[in-house]
Amino acid sequence: MRFTAALLLSVVLTRPSTPENPLVAFAVSQRSTFSGVVLERLDAGPYEYLRVQPEAGDSRWVATLKRARSLQAVDITVIAQAERFESRRLHRTFTSLSFAVVTPRKEVP
Repeated sequence: MRFTAALLLSVVLTRPSTPENPLVAFAVSQRSTFSGVVLERLDAGPYEYLRVQPEAGDSRWVATLKRARSLQAVDITVIAQAERFESRRLHRTFTSLSFAVVTPRKEVP
């Protein structure tokens, strides 16, 4: 019994830690914002992955809560950024993925 407990403890202590929350693991030091148009949506349980075309530059993948489902033109506030992120739900690896708050685009007067 002691040997089993010691072995389990050594495995737990030497096992590389894996971040459970990507918002913590990939947090950015300063949040950034951009606006764009949703080109593609991928459903992943309570989350949604959006491919967004910003006003300038290449399209970007953004992960957010499903509230964004009906949005087309969006404002995005990036709160975390991952390079090479693997989505277990989608069985897909993103070379770059922003974790963000997505809201309807604000009209500029």
